[in-house]
Amino acid sequence: MSGEEHPFGFDLYDQLVNSPQTRFHAAQLFHRYFALPEQAAYWSEVCKYDRFERESSGTHGDSEYERSVWDLAVACMALSVKLHRDCLSPLRPVRAAEFLDMARYPMTHKMLELAQRDILYTFQFQLGSCTPQDVLDELWNALPTLRRATAPIGWTAVQRVTWDKLFESLLALDMMQYPITLLTAAALVDSLTFALACQFRKEAEPNVCQSKALAKTSVFDSLLDEIDESSWQIHLHDASRLVKDVVLDVKAVLHISSVRRTESL
Repeated sequence: MSGEEHPFGFDLYDQLVNSPQTRFHAAQLFHRYFALPEQAAYWSEVCKYDRFERESSGTHGDSEYERSVWDLAVACMALSVKLHRDCLSPLRPVRAAEFLDMARYPMTHKMLELAQRDILYTFQFQLGSCTPQDVLDELWNALPTLRRATAPIGWTAVQRVTWDKLFESLLALDMMQYPITLLTAAALVDSLTFALACQFRKEAEPNVCQSKALAKTSVFDSLLDEIDESSWQIHLHDASRLVKDVVLDVKAVLHISSVRRTESL
């Protein structure tokens, strides 16, 4: 597959497709930046001024505010890729031009560098943080109960659903108030329960689902068509019982209370 087949080059495409933690960390940086009180106040004023200027002059077209936000979004992606991209052979570093191609508006190298510098200064160069994948890997290595519970469906499928839920959490306004460990634990337990229930339903009704549905879809959509509510609740109850020991171990390892985990769901 050649780089010409992708709008921003194969190396960047490969990184974003195969590393969900790169995408998640970029979005998290973007959230953190605009969640800071001083940044939120500043950009709110910039947005108001930009709207006033456009209305006063009757200008239509690109907004300077939108351009600036796009610069910061691309800068967050670039910084995340730099943190998570392994450049040892046969992999190659992602070129700056590939990031510039991601922007919705024309963007120069200088604009990208200035936006990255702004983010670095704002965070006092402390960009690194625990990612959901780090938490998932630690839990997998530490908990025999988790390895046993995922045996019927496979750890890869469970991780895929967990990442889907984590990306959904980025859309929640209160996402930033929860630590990554808590978000990941809640997403993992919820995903594991759901995936096991789907597997139980597939075994009980083999004609309804394809045998490889779990491996091919991250959200198990094909398993939820025409669900019988009563039978689904039974499968969900059976899955919850199987996951019970996993929940206790996860809470113990991560020092999570029942109240905190419920809040994050």
